[in-house]
Formats: sequence, C-alpha cells, structure tokens
Amino acid sequence: MKSRKSILSSVLILMAAVLIVSCVTKSHVPTEDEPLYGTWLNEEYEENTDEGSMRIFYPDGKVMHYGKKSDPEPRWECRFTIEEKWTDQEGNIYYNVLSKCGSPPYNESRASSYRISIKIHPSGDVMESVAYQGTYYQEIRPDDLRYKIHYRQ
Repeated sequence: MKSRKSILSSVLILMAAVLIVSCVTKSHVPTEDEPLYGTWLNEEYEENTDEGSMRIFYPDGKVMHYGKKSDPEPRWECRFTIEEKWTDQEGNIYYNVLSKCGSPPYNESRASSYRISIKIHPSGDVMESVAYQGTYYQEIRPDDLRYKIHYRQ
C-alpha cells in the first residue's frame, strides 16, 4: 500500500511539474488582429534620436520606427516576437515583446536585442512602453527614463 501511495504521489508531482513548465514556457501565439498592430505616434518625440515619434507594428513581426511622421524612410527596422500577453482586471492589455532592431535594411547579424514591456489601454488608442537591453521585462512606470507613450493613428 505504501508503494502505491508513493507511486501516486510521484505521478502527481511529475504532472504538476509538467503543467507548470508548459505554462511558463508557452509563448503567446499572435492573431491577425492583435491590439498592438498598427501605427502609433507621439509627435513630442520627433527630436528623439533614439527612436523617433512613430512606430508601426505589423502582423508579420516587423516594426518600423520613424523619426517624424513625414519621414519617407524608417530610422530603425525591427523584428519582434510577442513572448507574453495578458489582460488585467481593468481591461489593459499587456505584452512582453522581444525586439531586434537595426538601421535599414534589416540585418539580423547587426541587430541589437531589446525587451519591451507594453501596456495598451482598454480604449485601444493609448500605448505605454518601456524598452531596454536586459534579460528580464520591467514594470511600465512613467518615471522611468525609458518610458514612452504613443497614440493610435
């Protein structure tokens, strides 16, 4: 009887471990209509030499960063992967995104990796974000020097 309980306990522990690992490592599978996709603008950032004022997120995993809305060519070209997505109780949608960016044309071997924590308001027209080079995603805080806010166009 003891060995049966021991085997049952071991099986239950193994099943719990598999469930936990599969939940942790399971990345978000994006749909064609993610709220993240589209054009986001904040003209106050037009003089920002790092990113610029306009970002366009495409469903194929491409992001284009423009210095100004009127610029014909992007300042940065990136590839991104949505690693996590969730919605909080207020209806804010959060994304953790791994992005690799470089000057156009995009070249994977010259790209720099960034982690971007993104929050899209329930209205769908405000995006707050923090982008940084690191190994862990960070909280989105307006007092962070890397904090950005953009508005859907």
